[in-house]
Amino acid sequence: MDENDSQYGNGSDSVTAAAVAIAEDESAPCPVMRFNALVAGKYKMRILWALRAAPQRYSELQRALVAATGGRRITPRVLSRELRQLEAAALITRQVFAVVPPRVEYRMAPRGKQMLGVLRAICRWGT
Repeated sequence: MDENDSQYGNGSDSVTAAAVAIAEDESAPCPVMRFNALVAGKYKMRILWALRAAPQRYSELQRALVAATGGRRITPRVLSRELRQLEAAALITRQVFAVVPPRVEYRMAPRGKQMLGVLRAICRWGT
């Protein structure tokens, strides 16, 4: 297992689909499990926090995560996997611009913005 891999799976589509299914299951017995299914992983909450103010490009997110982790680099494979999973969960959106060279921006989706209060509370608690 890569040092950056999450304990929750390898990022395959089936893992992402299962997490989204748990998160959207209104009859799930525990709302904490639903929340955890959406943001489980080493970098997902950090990515959401980085996108709170404005859309960011892939390289901007990479730099923001290096700063947030005390200098540890996130591998492109892991960052791409986390972004795909957040997009599948409808927490972020990915916009591709038809320019050369290709440009992609990530932004928080409305569902992701609903989590800002939780993220702010976690930040207050952690300081």
